[in-house]
Amino acid sequence: MRISYNWLKEYIDLDLSPEDVAEKLTLLGLEVDYIEDWNKLYKDLLIGVVEEVKPHPETEKLTLVDVGAGGKSFRVICGAPNVKKGQKVVLAPAENTLPNGQEIKKTKIRGEVSEGMICSADELKLQEERAEGIFVLDDDAVSGEKFAPYFNLNDQIFVLDLTPNYGYALNLIGVARELSAAFDKEIKYPQIKEDQESGRAEDLISVEVKNSKLCPRYTARIVEGVKVSQSPWWLKVRLMGAGIRPVNNIADITNYVMLEMGQPLHAFDYDKIQDKKIIVRTAKKGEKLVTLDDRERDLTKEDLVIADAQKPLGLAGVMGGLESEITSQTNNILLEAASFDPYTIRRTAKRFILHSPSSHRFERGIDIENITRASRRAAQLMAEIAEGEVIGGIVDNYPQLKEPLRLRIRPKRVNEVLGTDIPRMEIKSILEKLHFKVQDSKRLEGAFRVQVPSFRNDITIEADLIEEVARIYGYGEIPEDLPRVDMEIGRRRSNQELEAKIREIFRRAGFHQTINLPLVREDESFGTEWPKPLALTNPLSAENSYLRQEILPGLLRSLEFNTKRQVKKAGLYELGDVFPGDGPEQLSALAAVLMGAANSEEWQISAPEFFLLKGILETMASETGVDFSVEKSNYEFLHPGRQGEIFLNGEKVGYIGELHPNLQEKHRFPERVAVMEMGLKNFYTQACLDPEYKGVPRYPAISRDLALTVEEEIQAAQISNLLKQKGGQFLEELTLFDLYRGDQVPENCKSLAYRMVFRSKERTLTDAEIDNIVEEIIEKAKREFGAEIRK
Repeated sequence: MRISYNWLKEYIDLDLSPEDVAEKLTLLGLEVDYIEDWNKLYKDLLIGVVEEVKPHPETEKLTLVDVGAGGKSFRVICGAPNVKKGQKVVLAPAENTLPNGQEIKKTKIRGEVSEGMICSADELKLQEERAEGIFVLDDDAVSGEKFAPYFNLNDQIFVLDLTPNYGYALNLIGVARELSAAFDKEIKYPQIKEDQESGRAEDLISVEVKNSKLCPRYTARIVEGVKVSQSPWWLKVRLMGAGIRPVNNIADITNYVMLEMGQPLHAFDYDKIQDKKIIVRTAKKGEKLVTLDDRERDLTKEDLVIADAQKPLGLAGVMGGLESEITSQTNNILLEAASFDPYTIRRTAKRFILHSPSSHRFERGIDIENITRASRRAAQLMAEIAEGEVIGGIVDNYPQLKEPLRLRIRPKRVNEVLGTDIPRMEIKSILEKLHFKVQDSKRLEGAFRVQVPSFRNDITIEADLIEEVARIYGYGEIPEDLPRVDMEIGRRRSNQELEAKIREIFRRAGFHQTINLPLVREDESFGTEWPKPLALTNPLSAENSYLRQEILPGLLRSLEFNTKRQVKKAGLYELGDVFPGDGPEQLSALAAVLMGAANSEEWQISAPEFFLLKGILETMASETGVDFSVEKSNYEFLHPGRQGEIFLNGEKVGYIGELHPNLQEKHRFPERVAVMEMGLKNFYTQACLDPEYKGVPRYPAISRDLALTVEEEIQAAQISNLLKQKGGQFLEELTLFDLYRGDQVPENCKSLAYRMVFRSKERTLTDAEIDNIVEEIIEKAKREFGAEIRK
């Protein structure tokens, strides 16, 4: 971006050198690449008059031009097609340097001597694109005078390299606001008169916006009876200093206001709009548009267009259409000022390789509340410069008012982040200088409630406000000392220690750890208790479009992958995150699968995988100091007789069981598969890895074996809980060592054999005491479960 220092000083009083201003802008984050000093660039250029034009004797493409300047005549060999006798031109005599860096030498071309050069606009750095001919001055230019004073080029141009977050500074007033805050000076805004004209714009034009998300606000204003011509020199100089080629007074005014206020504008020939209706819509399939650069564009439904009742008139926010452009025959103007979706504008500009000053600003976000003011400013200039008549009122399609963003900033946090000690009221003053509205927070003592101005689209969180304070306070004022940190030896958190213990236990049991993506299909869940999983807004694929609620489906997928490669025995486990319910809650969980385990005990022959996995669960309990229990459950995806819910100190945390035969067949597992999954939230809070020392027992223990016959539906856990309850403080150890079904027990019954070890820490127990306890256990087991002693 190019900023004229003379133009900038119209909005803020500055008595500093350009170098000092450039340094301050850079410190504010508006980096100045370099300063272009026009006083030096144009010091050797003269105004000349073309006295005679003759063809070059050796080539048709060149001409011999005699240029008079200050009583001298210079022979110049020129190749421009538009050179004519009597023109006032810019002459660069030999042995000088052009503003673009080109050195001019006295040279011989095809046998003829050239004593200088007649300059074009791009050679004078008054425009960026290549000019088609020489730069012709008005007739009032005085031959022999210096070119720079005539063109008011005694100026310095700041060439800024702004990052995308400084979109609000892509205009003169935006830069002036920054300097106003830095130097504590007032801003002088342009004088814009309120609407006082007759007529009603809404009687002459209507506006329809099909999608308010792509175009949150669109305004149209009418200016009648304009005289389209060349702009006055002062306006041309302003535009050329900013790198924009002057076109005509109407187009130049829209560009001038854009540079001044940051609002891109576009002028349509009002008489070429069909049915006097503007429609903001996406392009239709197969539509084409010839843009102002005279190129036909094939539009897609992703392109936003400004159309009338029949056809597109322009690419919204990028470039206008050739058919509705302003020409010398234009009498009436429709002035557009709008806000467009940045992503849509960027996509269209990139696809058509049409990066314009307007699209550059729309892509970074404009001030939606500044639209009508900028439109009014442009209309006022059209009335003054183009002699137009502004029709009263404005058509303003703004269905959803933008609510101002309000943030909280804590002065304590500001100083913590910056390492400073800025007083609370100075923080408030800095923000107010930047046009933030600041009030004391009612909810948090000492904090401020800040309303972000509409032109600051880059401010979204408290950290952004802290950065604003740092910029104005001065980065050079922030201490250079590194923060003092008390160094400590790194160590695992308790959760990490417990996870390491879980990995150790599964590793000892021969399991392999897996890591699966937490992304699944919608139907990839057993749905044990969760509603529909959370969908991703922008998934990578349909296979990975939802957040998982369980780990087990991914483990079974890994197991299936291995079985297809002839693996018949495998144990896999995974520690990972799940996202249960319909909210964004993230919880840690553990899941495991075991296929094809060897028989560890004769009485486990019916379900070795299930019992081995349950044994691992019991090992976890014993080595982490928690109390797991397994009680009967009824999950449809598990074997009806080999499953249970896992409880931790009485609260359900998961399930364990053997995969249902139907699922085993569906996945083509060659062996039975035991599975388990449990949440770790409660486990993390209750488990402990610090061993508790127990001294060597001083008193002997007494053991009793008890075999109870109960009906099949009675769970072993129910009997165990009863034994623990009645065993009381003397019961030191309880072990289920036998499960029997056969001829010696009634049909639909089973025998559970327990070994109980009793001990007192204070004295030697007697057999009579233990016998009484055992009798009480037997009596209660009979009453509650109908148990009988197996003999």
